[in-house]
Amino acid sequence: MSLTRIITAILLSAACTQVLATEIYHWVDENGVSHYSQSAPAGSPDGVKTMTLDDTAPPDYDPAEDRYGVAAQAERMALLRKEMDEKREAERDR
Repeated sequence: MSLTRIITAILLSAACTQVLATEIYHWVDENGVSHYSQSAPAGSPDGVKTMTLDDTAPPDYDPAEDRYGVAAQAERMALLRKEMDEKREAERDR
């Protein structure tokens, strides 16, 4: 495995961890429209209700084996890009 792929996998894993640890704010405006944000709305009330959400992943879930996970998709895209580059070079050399 190339160094680029290893670094990409590490960075994607770190990014996914940050997404799981973020705070989300939800509010409904005067028109009844729901909004979601990573920051509290301007003029929000002082009392903020904190909710802890349960992890929805199954107990036997392994992100390293997730074919549709971000790291696996990045690896497939890199392989496809490499194959396309090789095909392009072969056609150019003809």
